[in-house]
Amino acid sequence: MGTEVKGPDPAVLSAMLEAREERWQKRMKLAERYPSLISATLCIPLPLRTRPSAENLLRQGVGALIQTLRDAGLGPAEPEWIAGADGPAAFIPCQGEANAVKRLCVQQEERLPQGRLLDLDVTEKGGTPVGRSELGLPPRKCFLCGRPAAECVAGARHDPDEISAYVERTMEAGFPGKERQGR
Repeated sequence: MGTEVKGPDPAVLSAMLEAREERWQKRMKLAERYPSLISATLCIPLPLRTRPSAENLLRQGVGALIQTLRDAGLGPAEPEWIAGADGPAAFIPCQGEANAVKRLCVQQEERLPQGRLLDLDVTEKGGTPVGRSELGLPPRKCFLCGRPAAECVAGARHDPDEISAYVERTMEAGFPGKERQGR
């Protein structure tokens, strides 16, 4: 007989789903008040998302993003932070038009290897998400091979240990200028 593959712990899965729902509700509530809202999370495996180093990386990434938004005149406000069983998240209200904010977020995700670990979702006032495809932008790339990330995830194309090793190296490296960013 082969080795039995175990699924996720039901309690962990339940807590993660509750945290995602809480994050979604907060996002929708905040999206009513601003022309655009960025929801920043990390595209990394769940066990790594709940480490302190993951929150540190997200804070660095959000710090770099806020500076980029300010430089572009898109009027970001200070982020609101939450953390749950699915990891940390930041909500960044912006005065800029949602499509312009999304384009800048995609550039930030693709500019540096560390940026590929960021998931920067943009929501228009009223709660409508702005996706890459609506802007004619290519899908998110896999941080390991460069193919569309959704294909790699759906096809389980990469060894979990390879993914974890890449993420851990990238979290350790942090963002350039990390000493000036974060909290």
